[in-house]
Amino acid sequence: MFYRKLLFYPGFLLLVFAVALASCKSKTHDQSGQTGNDRRTKERALIEANRSALETEREMIEDYARRYHWNLQYASGVYFIRYRKGRGPEISEGDQVVYHYTLSLINGEEIAASEQSRPEVIRVAGGGSQVSGLHRGMTKLHGGDKAKLIVPSHLAYGIAGDQDKIPPKSTLIYDLEVLEVRKGGL
Repeated sequence: MFYRKLLFYPGFLLLVFAVALASCKSKTHDQSGQTGNDRRTKERALIEANRSALETEREMIEDYARRYHWNLQYASGVYFIRYRKGRGPEISEGDQVVYHYTLSLINGEEIAASEQSRPEVIRVAGGGSQVSGLHRGMTKLHGGDKAKLIVPSHLAYGIAGDQDKIPPKSTLIYDLEVLEVRKGGL
């Protein structure tokens, strides 16, 4: 009889509910069975590994520049050196750029180049491009410039590479000659 009265006592039900809630809250599990603390620990480790990889790549780029005695500039996540100043307009987002290029890996292996008789044409985009580093670097140049552009892997083809000539996590080096800048893509 005592237990039946206790079950209908509002304070007792509230106490049972609070204890049940506290025991559920002490360890939350995601669908894989990990606790929230395990997940946060793994996320922190992944963030630290990414930071370390970025720092290693930055040091590799700086060593490369020292080896060639380049005084690199850094802007928008890319490194560049202009070795011939052009007289054309500054390249902006939305412009169409006509250019020649040679593309190499940081180990010096040439992997692509424009044909001398047929330059490349791109519209400089603000984002969403597969090689956003090329677009970011272009906005630091002017028509007529010749420049080296070093694109870190995370702004190039990333951890997957291009599944063809560009290996995973590759730093890319563009040797560019900007032939023409068509403002607003005209």
